[in-house]
Amino acid sequence: MMSSRIGTFYPLLKNYTDVNGYDNVIKTVQKADSNELDFFWTVDIETDAMNSSNGNPSVINSALSMITSKIGLRGESSIIGNQDPLRITEEWSVIDNTSKGRVGLSIDSCTIDEAEKRIEEKIKAIRTLWQGGSVVRKNGAEIDVELKTFPKPIQKELPLWISIKENNEVMYKMAGAMKANILVYCLEETLQGLAEKINTYRKAYGNQDHTQGIVSLILPAYLIAKEEKLKATKNAELITYLDYVKSFYKTVCNIDLEKEKKYLTYVNSLVGTKKSSSDFLKQISLIGVNEIVGILSPEVSPNKTLELLSFLKKK
Repeated sequence: MMSSRIGTFYPLLKNYTDVNGYDNVIKTVQKADSNELDFFWTVDIETDAMNSSNGNPSVINSALSMITSKIGLRGESSIIGNQDPLRITEEWSVIDNTSKGRVGLSIDSCTIDEAEKRIEEKIKAIRTLWQGGSVVRKNGAEIDVELKTFPKPIQKELPLWISIKENNEVMYKMAGAMKANILVYCLEETLQGLAEKINTYRKAYGNQDHTQGIVSLILPAYLIAKEEKLKATKNAELITYLDYVKSFYKTVCNIDLEKEKKYLTYVNSLVGTKKSSSDFLKQISLIGVNEIVGILSPEVSPNKTLELLSFLKKK
């Protein structure tokens, strides 16, 4: 079974201060849209090491919804875990309308204390509100009142993911039990290890035929002309891209790629030729991955990543 959905992952890591600061993300999403990729993730990362330019993904996606026409617009944020479901639902309902039903949302479990209980409560509340139900809150007089959100969204259900940033089997079970999709960051898994965790997720979901529950796998993605050039030291843009990926995984997943031989680390990735990437795509499709999410670097031209993903999309 081939993965049929291909898209991009754009970490907004820099602290934009000038008037043209968001031009790159705008140009990139428009190009991904014209290339007919399936989705575009915008993700903020709030750490001391990487300043985020996107504290609330609903803000940037509201803008992107007006300049795209087909591509799915998805946001993942560390602050979502601490926002009221009323606010989350209302904001994304607006974007669902302006995008004509193209939004999706991931909840970053790493920022939530007592993760399982709080994520489950948040997902339940968001789903209830999205479908026109209500939640109870106290008003200014400390009286319980039922509240709904407006406007009514276009999609009957909001596609929800739980972000998994560490090799923790509990997170896969939790996401499956909640009937949520999963956005998997981790690079350190072997394919066999990843297959086992996907099976854990499917069992918890109660669905073994891959028709429900989306497994979205984030991978480095960069097109090279010939395989031997992967180890070359004269390709400055490739080196910059790989260095960025290295720092990204160190910051987000606490994976130290310095302990590996630098370029050999990307054997299980989409850094390679069209042929090697197609072969790897087949392998991960067979273990139950539904979507490939190629990492775009804000520090280099997106062309090598978008060209590769567009090629894979057409396979």
